[in-house]
Amino acid sequence: MREKKQLLDEVVEQRRRNQDLRRELRHWNWFGWLFLVLLVGVVVLPGIFLTRVAPMHPEMWSDPVGKEVVVPVSEYRVFDRSYNESLEKGFCLFGDVDEDQVWIREVDLAENPEKQSAGSVDFDCMDEVGGRWKQLLLSSDYNFLGTAHTHPDLARLSRVDARNLGSSWWWASIRGIFNGDELSFFAYGDPVEKMEMDFVSVGADYRA
Repeated sequence: MREKKQLLDEVVEQRRRNQDLRRELRHWNWFGWLFLVLLVGVVVLPGIFLTRVAPMHPEMWSDPVGKEVVVPVSEYRVFDRSYNESLEKGFCLFGDVDEDQVWIREVDLAENPEKQSAGSVDFDCMDEVGGRWKQLLLSSDYNFLGTAHTHPDLARLSRVDARNLGSSWWWASIRGIFNGDELSFFAYGDPVEKMEMDFVSVGADYRA
C-alpha cells in the first residue's frame, strides 16, 4: 500500500512538472515571436525600405560613361532660383534610373543644412526622404537618386567632394554641381568625367 501511494505521488509530481514545463514553453514561445517581430521591424523592414527608396545601380559606379541625366526644365529652374554666389546650397534628387539614363523627376532644396557657408554646405536628405516614404514605397519609378549642391565657380567636384563621393548615401546613384551657369552630374564610379545631359519640357509624364 505504501509503495502504491509513493508511486501515485511520483505520478502526480511528474504531471505537475510537465504542466510547469508547458507554461514555460508557452512563455518562451511568446518571447520568441516577440523577438522575431522586433527583429523584422528593426532589421528587415528598413532594408526593404532602402531597397525600394533607392534600388542599387552598380553600373553607375563601375561604368558611368555614356549614362545620361535627363532634367525637366522646371526642375532646372529650382537650381537657378536657389543659386546664391555667397552661400552654397544643397538639393535632394528624386526620380528613376533605367539602363542608360537617370530621370530626375523632382529637385528639392535641402531646407536645414547642418553647416552652410560660401565655400561649403553639409546636409543630408533624411527629412526629404522621410516626407516621401509613401510615394517611394508605392511607386516603382520614383526613387531617391542622390544629391546636388551649388559652387561659386566651377561646375565640377571639389577635392573634398571627390574624396567623399560615395562615402555617405552609399545607396545613391549620382551627385550634381551647379555654379549658376552650368549644371553637371557625376556618377559614383567616376568623380571626374561629367555625365551627358538632356533637358526636356515638363509634363505629366515627360518620358512620353
